[in-house]
Order: sequence, then structure tokens, then C-alpha cells
Amino acid sequence: ITVQEEELVFYRESERISPLITSYHHYERTPTTEELQGVLRRMERFAPTTVKFACYCHSRGDALRLFEFLLF
Repeated sequence: ITVQEEELVFYRESERISPLITSYHHYERTPTTEELQGVLRRMERFAPTTVKFACYCHSRGDALRLFEFLLF
């Protein structure tokens, strides 16, 4: 979502009918719930068919935060 926002704008403006998958990757840590929610809001602007989050968990608490995020 961060490095390809220009392509997402092009996709949205071209009114394609193919499905859109947006993804966010953070391979060093698990962001806070607020950060994850902010990224999701940015993704939702493009009306994706699927969203994906991939984060590095350092603890069980990190993993639990991602599971709780699913409830958002």
C-alpha cells in the first residue's frame, strides 16, 4: 500500500473489473493496533477484494494483536 499507491490510484481510476489484492508487509515487527487500523483504512479507499497483512511477531502478544485485529 505504501510503495504502490500510485499504481492503486491508476487501478481505481481505470475501472477494471479484475479483483484487487492489497497487502502490507512489516518484516521487522508487528505494528500497533492503531497503525494496523490506519493501514487498513488506506487500503479500503481502493475497495480491494482481499487485504493481506504480513508482520514479524516477536512474542505471543504480537500474534494475539494480529488475531484481535481480525475482529476490527
